[in-house]
Parts: sequence; C-alpha cells; structure tokens
Amino acid sequence: MNINLRVYNDYKIYHDARFVIEQAGFLGDQYVSVIPMLNEDPVLTNNQEVVCEEPFNLQEVARSASGFIKRIDETAQKLDASVTDLRRVVLNESTLTNFSVALVNFRKFSEEAVGTVTNINLVINSNSAQVAVAVSNLVFFSQELTMLADSAQNVLNTNGTQITAATKNIETSTETINSLLADVQSLRPRVLLALCYKTSSCRQTCRPSPIISQLPPAI
Repeated sequence: MNINLRVYNDYKIYHDARFVIEQAGFLGDQYVSVIPMLNEDPVLTNNQEVVCEEPFNLQEVARSASGFIKRIDETAQKLDASVTDLRRVVLNESTLTNFSVALVNFRKFSEEAVGTVTNINLVINSNSAQVAVAVSNLVFFSQELTMLADSAQNVLNTNGTQITAATKNIETSTETINSLLADVQSLRPRVLLALCYKTSSCRQTCRPSPIISQLPPAI
C-alpha cells in the first residue's frame, strides 16, 4: 500500500529517518510519525519512496493471544490427563501400600544391619587379643609351609636322579617277585604229588592215577 505525504518545505527529512504509523490514543485516528535518527545526508526530495513500519494491530494481537490461550488450554488438558494417568497407574492404593511395606522392611533391615555391625564390633573388641594371636599363628604357619615346600623342592632337585633310580629298582623288584610267585604257583601241584607218592604211608594208600602217571618224575 502506498501513502502520499505532504511535508512543509521548512522541515528537512533525512534518508535515515523512521516512518511509523501510530495511533492517537487507544481508539484514536492513525497518522504517520516521522522520527529523526542521525540526520545524515542526503535529504529526501519530492516523490521519493521510503519504507514505513506497520502500525500496531490490536485485532491481530487479540487473534494471536486467542491462539496462544488455546494452546495453553490444550497443554493444560494434556497435563491434567497425564496427572490422572499417573495417579491411576503409579499412585494407586495398591502401589502406595506396597511402597509403604517396602519402606518398613527397609527400615527393619537397616536396624538389623546396624545391630549386626555392632555385634561384630563387640566380638572384635572383646577378642582382639585372640584374633591377633590367631592371625599371627596363621602367618607363622604359612611361612613354615612355604619353607617346607622349598625344602621338598630342594630335595627333589638334589636327589632327583637317585629317586628315579630307586623307583625303577622297586618296579624291577616287583616284576621279579611276581615272576617267582608265578613259577612257585605252577610247581606247587607237582611238588605235592611227588611228596605224597614218596612217603611210605602214602605208597600203601595212594596209587598214581593215569593223570599222575603222565606227569614227569619228580626231582
């Protein structure tokens, strides 16, 4: 929209001046207000165009305020629905009862824990000397066990060859004894039969069976 202004020649308007449409009072007439700034050259001449700032529009402000109030009302409704859901799901009677029971149990547990710690402190304070002796004995036993393990390792390192030879000799002796026992076990029936046959009392009552007669003569 273009607005034509008539300005007296006595008034010089510079190019940096502000042109604003204002209103006389709350419901008064509107007019163009020229606001000087730095008064820098050049000076405006006839038929020259400038930009004028828009006037204050009460209806537009009212419409904007109405939309803003509507958005606030929608936000309040959503907030109220969220609070209602929160009360229904989280802050219901059952949940609050369970929460109260949990707090009571936690309090009892805390009291029992404090009592247990107190009893432990009393036991430690009343038996501090015995505990110190037990710890000292345990440390001494650990040191002795370490020394015993070191001694055993030194014995093994020093006499490893002899121990291996002794073990091998034991195995060889065991094999020899087993072989001798097997030989004695195989000769036992023959020796008994031979002894029985050679005695005078056995000669009258015992007679060699066909199986015995097939055996080689006893030595």
